[in-house]
Amino acid sequence: MPRFKAYPPGLGQVSVPVDSGAAALAGLALYTPCRGRALWLHRRMLELTRRYGPRALPAAVRAWSPPMPGEEWEALKEGWRGRAGEFDSYAVYERSQAERTGFAVLLIRGSRPIAFVRLLRGDPGRLRKEYRILESVACHGPASFRAPVPLAVETVSSGWGALLTTAFSGPHHVPRAAPARLIGREITAALSGLPRAPATSAGWEPMHGDLTPWNLREREDGSLCLLDWEEAAWGPPGADAVLYEATACALRRRSPGWTAPRETIDFWRGRLAARVRGAERDRRLGEAVDRCLRAMRAGPTPRVAGRRPRALVFAYACDPASGSEPGAGWGVVRAVERLADCVVLVGPEHTASLARWRRRHPGSRIEFVTVDEPGWAGRAKVHRITWFLLYLAWLRRAARRARVLLRAGGYDVAVHATYSVYWLPSPIRSLGLPYVLGPVGGAVGTPPRLWPALGWRGAFDEALDRVAVRFAAALPATRRTLGEASTVLAQNRATLDRLPPAVKSRAIEVSHVELGEPPVPRPLVGAPSSPFVLCVGALEPRKGLALALRAMRHVPGIPLVVAGEGPDRARLERLSRRLGLEDRVRFVGRVERAALFALIDEARAGLVTWLREEGGMALGELMQRGLPVAVLGHGGPARVLDACADPGRVRWVSPAGLDDTARRLGTALRSLLERPAGSRRPSLDSAPGQAALARAVGLATAVPATDVRPSRRSAPAPGRPRSRRGDSRGNTPSRDGTSRGFRGAAPTPDA
Repeated sequence: MPRFKAYPPGLGQVSVPVDSGAAALAGLALYTPCRGRALWLHRRMLELTRRYGPRALPAAVRAWSPPMPGEEWEALKEGWRGRAGEFDSYAVYERSQAERTGFAVLLIRGSRPIAFVRLLRGDPGRLRKEYRILESVACHGPASFRAPVPLAVETVSSGWGALLTTAFSGPHHVPRAAPARLIGREITAALSGLPRAPATSAGWEPMHGDLTPWNLREREDGSLCLLDWEEAAWGPPGADAVLYEATACALRRRSPGWTAPRETIDFWRGRLAARVRGAERDRRLGEAVDRCLRAMRAGPTPRVAGRRPRALVFAYACDPASGSEPGAGWGVVRAVERLADCVVLVGPEHTASLARWRRRHPGSRIEFVTVDEPGWAGRAKVHRITWFLLYLAWLRRAARRARVLLRAGGYDVAVHATYSVYWLPSPIRSLGLPYVLGPVGGAVGTPPRLWPALGWRGAFDEALDRVAVRFAAALPATRRTLGEASTVLAQNRATLDRLPPAVKSRAIEVSHVELGEPPVPRPLVGAPSSPFVLCVGALEPRKGLALALRAMRHVPGIPLVVAGEGPDRARLERLSRRLGLEDRVRFVGRVERAALFALIDEARAGLVTWLREEGGMALGELMQRGLPVAVLGHGGPARVLDACADPGRVRWVSPAGLDDTARRLGTALRSLLERPAGSRRPSLDSAPGQAALARAVGLATAVPATDVRPSRRSAPAPGRPRSRRGDSRGNTPSRDGTSRGFRGAAPTPDA
């Protein structure tokens, strides 16, 4: 007879097999604590069992007998072997809730679970319904989570029924953050064929019915698994997401992060009150969930079908007449305007420029709302770290203004545009709207072999930034902001790889540059009258102008014009004199946007040597004006080169040692200068970026994004490997939202 140990101590819900350490570890996966102390103790027990085997479990060995005749139990096990394969041990889970009867069995072969069985007495129809529900979910193929695949439903003469499904192998735990609203919408689509009860309200939709942290598991690869579908039914819109938020907040003893319609709150409070709670801990949890539901006061109303979506955009930096971060914010706003009516919360620095643009475009669907900065803002704009602290203070003010706007209702999606870093939290998650985050950056660092180009001040700032970024990214508020987003847009591969696995699986890699408004190029035939190479960017160590100066030693006979201003100018001027380039290098300082475009049109080629750049708006402007460019392919610029429409006018150089990189950049620049000058055509293809944003907003609003389609790409730039962006975005083919599990005659699952 198999031997077991009861786990956890004091509850004994799980009977863990003690045949081997591997089987015991697999059985322990049936217990999924949600609170911090219990979770910590469970992890320590897993470590002890992995090291010392089943004897580490603090309980006496016992036998377990099934609540049915022995011959029926053996017949069921024989049927499971025929459908799932041989197994040598099993673990048992017995529910503690008084209103939920039955038990579950995890079948184990060696160290790997091979199937999961839920057994129920006296109501086989419930198991057949759950079989068809899981079949519908499997047919739909949701992108944000996985569900067990049903294998069979069996019954025996004593009235017991068994639902056999696949099991999830490997360790899994309660997710730290989950996109509950996105998961809820995919559940609704997967269960679109669920039979509707006669008394169901007209506006209700299919739901999981028990979407809680203990039923949603995160695996080691970051994927999410959703279990326990027996409560699937019809409920108010967004009911699953509301229950998940309320239970997650109750478990973590924090206030809810967003609001919900009164109908949904009353629905769940009524269901909770009707449940019978046996154990004291269940009663306390139910009371805590009820308190959280009461705190989720009435929020946004659902969007009316057929109405154009309405978006609330956070864009602290947003300016149509600027580049860099304000230009990036403006590009995102204009891209969102193609998909939805926009209300944009902006910082006061750009109010005048936005007002001038609004007067020139009276028919625009964009409304700008200025949110003032705190009184100490002027003293904060001296360093990147203090500027980000100012930005966080502005975000709190913007969130208060957003809640005032939301009281009028009518918003469907929120977009956090700027500042765009993955390592800072955003109050956008507290608004009760599905939201899109980004494009975010913040993970690019200077290649170690190029640190000598930074100088000692730049190296110190680089080290300080790395520590600050890692600390901020680990904050619980930051992880919740990422984890609950419908979609995260990542500016570059480094940021995509830095995201938590569950977030990365549904993230889309797209640069700010691909969303920007292209300037109108000026046709230019023949060589410029005074040819020169152009560098654009702030004079800061991370912009790599020291590398550009070294590269110019290998390009004799042509001057370099540097457009930009910053604290590194004195060091760069000294370096140009030391390299003997003082007669060929001209620093023109900060130039207005129109003057910059004139410089681009007169230049013979561009040189981009940014050591730590997330996006690369200036590179995008060079390519949009058709200027040939030699680029250090690292960080954001490497991503922008994926959107190159004319590889013949781009030379890509991978980072290496300082002198070697400078030499190869000089060689690349010479090859561009030797090409005959011709008409300037834009070499940046922004259509795929626009399509990516359309998909992200479409996911958040549950509206198909079909108005923007990616264009055909040309070959990659010379020296640049072909992009794998289609593999990294987490995109899935479009679906019609129907499921086949409830259509027509379902296959008979009975044995």
